[in-house]
Amino acid sequence: MKFRQVCLASVVLLLAAGLCGCGYNNPLGRKAASGKVIVDGQPLPRGSISFVSKVRQNGVRSGAVITDGEYALPIEKGLPPGEYAVSILDAGGGTAAERVKNTNMLPGSEPFVQIKQRIPSKYNFKSELIREVTAEGPNVFDFDIKTHNGNER
Repeated sequence: MKFRQVCLASVVLLLAAGLCGCGYNNPLGRKAASGKVIVDGQPLPRGSISFVSKVRQNGVRSGAVITDGEYALPIEKGLPPGEYAVSILDAGGGTAAERVKNTNMLPGSEPFVQIKQRIPSKYNFKSELIREVTAEGPNVFDFDIKTHNGNER
């Protein structure tokens, strides 16, 4: 009977030790981030946002999908404290007028639709947006983009 109790206690201790080690390992000290993206007064229907470290070359980068003007980076995909260049891309609001046909096609390739960016390049391909992730948080980064005069807050 004692042998059985010792075995049972050992199994319980091993399971408990295994469960303690199953948590998220966060050696970089990543922080969750979230926010809203408004374009010309309306939530961006679909798009993407990316954050690229300004400190280290080939450093940390992460991103999220923007849906109905909102995005969220959970801690597992979050960012260590520091400065980041931010890029925001429009995935197309939907009207045919916002889409253009790709003209750089190889012979025999299938045609596809390319999204015409209504967000100015200074917010994506030539990003001028910088945000700082802090250890204290909250790391909420909202963007209010005006395409008609290129202002952003």
